Amino acid sequence: MRLSTIQNKAYKALVSIPAWQQNLLDDSMDFTNSITSVQEAYSRVPLIYRAVKMRCDALSSVPIKVFSGDTAVDWPYKADIRDLVWKTEAALLGEGRAFILKLKNNVRVLDLQYLNPFTVTVTPGDDGTLTFTQHGRRWPQDDIIYIKEFSYNDDLTSGISTVQACLNDAALMNYQTRFASRFFEGGAMPITLWSVDGSITEDEQ
Repeated sequence: MRLSTIQNKAYKALVSIPAWQQNLLDDSMDFTNSITSVQEAYSRVPLIYRAVKMRCDALSSVPIKVFSGDTAVDWPYKADIRDLVWKTEAALLGEGRAFILKLKNNVRVLDLQYLNPFTVTVTPGDDGTLTFTQHGRRWPQDDIIYIKEFSYNDDLTSGISTVQACLNDAALMNYQTRFASRFFEGGAMPITLWSVDGSITEDEQ
């Protein structure tokens, strides 16, 4: 039962659903609570967060050896190779693309830098080469290590990520959590059924 006030007069109205559920439905109209992006799915759906971290942690913990020809050598760059592997896997899981910038002089590559895939734009040229842009900075294809997931629609500029493929499921999991939370926040109690053997007195009931 809900209480409404119209022109300083109080009215009681019967509704077919309890107030806590109506509040939940009203809240669902606030689209800021919906899952519409990979970033939201990762930060608000525990299963997505845990799955991404497990994949990245597992891959970056695999033993790594670097070779120059047939000779094992030390990793030649300042960038932590395990950190690059972790972030590259996270980028592929989230955006379906990973970008690593080659920091170099006129002679050789000096270091490697991970780029946030959500802020990089890939533009194909008429000659088939790619140009990469981030926050106004542009790099030719030779300056970027570019890795992408497969896509049926696009062979060059984008891929379909694992998290993108399950955004609807992530939104459903988020809604179920909100539903249960509102259920108990509104004072709803789970039903408990007791079973006893034999007859009981009215006072015991």
